[in-house]
Amino acid sequence: MRTVHPRRAALPAGMVEFNGEAAARRMGQLMRALHLPFAHDVAEAGLRRRYRLHRVSVPGAHRDAYAELSAAAWRQGRASVLSTAAVGTSAPAHAERLRLAGAAWRAVLLSAGRHMRKHILGVRVSEPDLATVLVRGAHLLGAQATLSPQAGSLLLSVPGAAAHRILQGRARCPPDRVVSGAWSGGVSSRPPRWPWRSCSAWAGAPSPHPSRCA
Repeated sequence: MRTVHPRRAALPAGMVEFNGEAAARRMGQLMRALHLPFAHDVAEAGLRRRYRLHRVSVPGAHRDAYAELSAAAWRQGRASVLSTAAVGTSAPAHAERLRLAGAAWRAVLLSAGRHMRKHILGVRVSEPDLATVLVRGAHLLGAQATLSPQAGSLLLSVPGAAAHRILQGRARCPPDRVVSGAWSGGVSSRPPRWPWRSCSAWAGAPSPHPSRCA
């Protein structure tokens, strides 16, 4: 999956695009949970290979509030997943890390879809920061993700033997659960990063732009 096409101009602030309806609907659920107004528009795109493009946008008057929520939530969620502070396996902080790690992968797989090739689970992303969170998240879930630079993207691969831990980990965060003060699905001029540190947000806030699996 690519969160942003390397040759594509950035979308206006407050707007994201998906080529999957499920991802767009999930973003809408998160918007409603935060009481943010939004519009969901559908259009056709592509030349030889046509596809439906789902655009979710926030009205101009609410974009500053949304961008602020997105930025703060991403920082909090990222810090939790990447933290190396020692905590016991039964500590609430450890459980929170596992929930967020599973939610991060859930969000990516919701956008890109589950893709297995030669017993390897793979996704493509364009941001090193996002790739770092996913690699760390895989480690927390008991799997090992390898990172390979590709043309205009980064390829994350998880061996099939450990891929089930990623798929089980994303189930830690039920799609209908909303936790206040959690990671949200970011809509901004930068790629959304599943802000609102809630399990549900990362679990469902997908990545923008037509998804592409590795």
